[in-house]
Amino acid sequence: MRMLNPMEGAPIFEYTYVISPLSGIDDSRIIKIEDSCDAVFENQDGFALATLSVAAVDGRQAGIDGAILLRRAGFEVVRTYPDFVTRGDIAERAGKTRQAVGNWIRGDRQSAIAFPRPVNLVAGGIWLWGTVVDWMRSAAVEAADIGDSLQFPSIEDHSFVDCFIGWGDSQCADVSYAVRQSASIDDVTEISSTPSQFTASRYTMETQANC
Repeated sequence: MRMLNPMEGAPIFEYTYVISPLSGIDDSRIIKIEDSCDAVFENQDGFALATLSVAAVDGRQAGIDGAILLRRAGFEVVRTYPDFVTRGDIAERAGKTRQAVGNWIRGDRQSAIAFPRPVNLVAGGIWLWGTVVDWMRSAAVEAADIGDSLQFPSIEDHSFVDCFIGWGDSQCADVSYAVRQSASIDDVTEISSTPSQFTASRYTMETQANC
């Protein structure tokens, strides 16, 4: 597997982004991305999506570095694309029955560790797939398609990265406050065009790109 920012021992995060329209499978921007890391591009119901594998100390760093890579290749990055799933989706991906998933949610089975709360109650509840995977791993549930190494961003990670994507060269309060703990105001303006390296504890920005 090729990934952005190959860091020994760092977890690999999977991020999906909504991007500017693709011109086709021979889009030159796709080639630039695929030279750097594993990536999947697709058009889905009017959305142009890019899914990248990024090695980073945490989900926020991974999301920001992936967005910057896409921007450098010439894509407009609109936002992240959270992988929301219904009960039926969970059953299909995990290779389980809908009844089994319902038992997990109600706590009738695997109740030692509480099933994650849905992020929205629409359609009987939708969940972020990554939190479901984390639960299945913690509860030692044997399920298809969860692996044991790939990590997924939390809903808070998505919010943080979307803030970064949306603010451009201006200042997103949540991001700039963390960065300013150890970076000058001149450095802060660089975060929109330079991949950032963060420490797990303080999100210390370094200007040296690592991709």
